[in-house]
Amino acid sequence: MARIAFRNLCTRPATRRYPYVVRPSFEKSRGRIVIDFDACILCGSCQRHCPANAFEVDRNAGRWWIDRFRCVNCGICVEACPKKCLMMENERSKSVVSGDQAGREEEHIRPPAPKPQAPAAPAQL
Repeated sequence: MARIAFRNLCTRPATRRYPYVVRPSFEKSRGRIVIDFDACILCGSCQRHCPANAFEVDRNAGRWWIDRFRCVNCGICVEACPKKCLMMENERSKSVVSGDQAGREEEHIRPPAPKPQAPAAPAQL
């Protein structure tokens, strides 16, 4: 018993002080889905292929939404995207203290296109 106690006093701890000391991600690990919303055409392919139903795509409203707690990071949506605007990022999101900052849901809304104005009537003299 004394040998184990002495060894624990003389060596580094086996754990890290997360979130203060973050271990780097592995090269091929799956972290989180990232979207390039400007390139997205809102086709809904990610929504149809997702096994966890983590996506909602509404083309009429210009809305793309993901629930990060439902997402299982399988990468099927990345492979199914025809415009390749979805990517699997290596880094995971940072830990948070309160649930308000958790970033569970991510929503992107495209602003409506401006309505074209009617040409001005020619001035009559």
